[in-house]
Amino acid sequence: MNILNALFGRTEFEAGGCRGIGQVRPPLLATPQRWTVPTRIDNSAYCTPIDDQGQTPRCAAFSMAAIIEAWNWRRTHVAVEIDPAPIYIEAKRIDGDSEDGTYLTSVVQAAKNLKLIPSTTETSAILTLSDYRFCIHRYGLALLSFNISSAWNRVNRNGTMPTIDDAIGGHAVVGTGQSMDTTRTCKIRNQWGTDWGYHGYCFLTDIQFVRQFKGGLAIQLG
Repeated sequence: MNILNALFGRTEFEAGGCRGIGQVRPPLLATPQRWTVPTRIDNSAYCTPIDDQGQTPRCAAFSMAAIIEAWNWRRTHVAVEIDPAPIYIEAKRIDGDSEDGTYLTSVVQAAKNLKLIPSTTETSAILTLSDYRFCIHRYGLALLSFNISSAWNRVNRNGTMPTIDDAIGGHAVVGTGQSMDTTRTCKIRNQWGTDWGYHGYCFLTDIQFVRQFKGGLAIQLG
């Protein structure tokens, strides 16, 4: 094992699998003019164990599966594993192209088509950090897309990462929490295995979030 693997674990991960919110943007998240959220929110306790997407462009499907698993757990307290492969295949059928990766709206529609979530499930677009904070407070989790930097390959064991101003590709993850006390951060659930970051999670500073954020979806599963 070389020194980078010893310090950071696997050093190269798949990026470029998420192509953004979607070709047709859903309505904007209706954020009240006056609203407050707790200083700290951490909904990762509802999430099932971290997966590893490997060298595949299926990050959006893995993230959608994680949200469905968390929703099922909150409703039934029964852990049901959702296979992201059928979600990705159906999303690509919806996209109608052969390019790697897919859109956030496509994996949501795929989950509806596969009857993994109710067909009446509504989504709203998350375009700002404030939108994200409200979504976490109101709906628990958020489906997010980032144009990630190479810093994601250098995440520390405590979940923090250096700030590197480059871009290596689109990537989808699940937003699970936020902090607005002395450390203003957003807690992110990835799917690059438990050896990545803090047991599979990272903490983006507000600046890191804003610089890399491409948009997200609030999925109103109740």
